[in-house]
Amino acid sequence: MPVLRERYPQLDSALLRSASHLADAQLLLDTLAQQDLLQCDVREEWLGQSIAIPYLHSLGDVRAKNLLRFWFQQRQLRMPNTEQLQDYWKQLSSVKPHRYLHLPLQGQAADHRAYLHHYQQRLYCVAKPAALPQTPLVWQGHQTQTWGDWQVQFKVSKGRGVALARLGISPAAITLNKRYGQPIPLPDGLSLLITPRMGCEVLQPDAKRPRRELKVIFQMLGIPPWQRAFYPVVQVATTQPTASQTLVALAALAVDEAWRPGRNAYGLEIFLHPL
Repeated sequence: MPVLRERYPQLDSALLRSASHLADAQLLLDTLAQQDLLQCDVREEWLGQSIAIPYLHSLGDVRAKNLLRFWFQQRQLRMPNTEQLQDYWKQLSSVKPHRYLHLPLQGQAADHRAYLHHYQQRLYCVAKPAALPQTPLVWQGHQTQTWGDWQVQFKVSKGRGVALARLGISPAAITLNKRYGQPIPLPDGLSLLITPRMGCEVLQPDAKRPRRELKVIFQMLGIPPWQRAFYPVVQVATTQPTASQTLVALAALAVDEAWRPGRNAYGLEIFLHPL
């Protein structure tokens, strides 16, 4: 640098001007990306966000990649290099509208993995949580319990969830739980289990329709493919008069018709949140 300064006396001022121009250019790019993002129908999703693919395609290559770079930055993700960003956009711009595409974002920390998913004309940028434990969670009557890397919320709701009356729970126990948070006792010989899906399970959410496999229920509810592994099933286990297990619900998404509460009766909804 001293040699360059001696040969070019205006070097420092020229570098400062260049840095200022680059900062101004980046500000303009960020402003444009922010305006484009506002037009992309941004939606908050489970563990992330999604944007509308058709508008992204309408921007052209340069503005679309600028928007993606800005979006990743807003999501506090490690920025992709030029080659990675070009590869993401090449795949996204060529995928057919109704095809599912799954892209892991490269270079992310092990505890902050993120993925791009193209699904039903939307682009999702979401984190990947830990897998559900294989060991069932036995409900102890509390409002929340920890299950591996997940927190399970048990919410008493009117007209929704698994009917508490079918579980033999008294109105007094429900009142104490809602007012004071006291655990809800289950009758002897009966347990409520939260377990990961094993495949081929069936449920009948509508009495007027036949029993359906859970994969069909997921499709009917529009649950994206990558989320489905994180919805456990709810089973009622009994030991009297004989040991048995009955599938009664798919998390809070669907409850078997035989186990749904009446409109003014209380039920138990089950929600999962990654820790």
